[in-house]
Amino acid sequence: MRIKKKQALQVLKKLKFKIRQGGKEAIVAQFFYEGQFIGFTRLPKGKGDLTVIGKFRKQIRLNNDQLRDAIQCPFKHNDYVLHLKNIQAISV
Repeated sequence: MRIKKKQALQVLKKLKFKIRQGGKEAIVAQFFYEGQFIGFTRLPKGKGDLTVIGKFRKQIRLNNDQLRDAIQCPFKHNDYVLHLKNIQAISV
């Protein structure tokens, strides 16, 4: 699976990650649920394909199908929170 850096950033925004600049070369995205820090990822700045897609997918804890759905729109923030609860990344 190949995605553009812009698509990866759009997915993070849709899943309600907090986005901030991580220096000159990266964007840092953090996910919080009810004030609790759950995880983070970094995206390199610039244009083109995201070359570390496997690492990105693992950091945001999605499989290929879920990431594809997040890009194409059916997978939203509420689905993401439910998924994180199912894999016990969020305490219920």
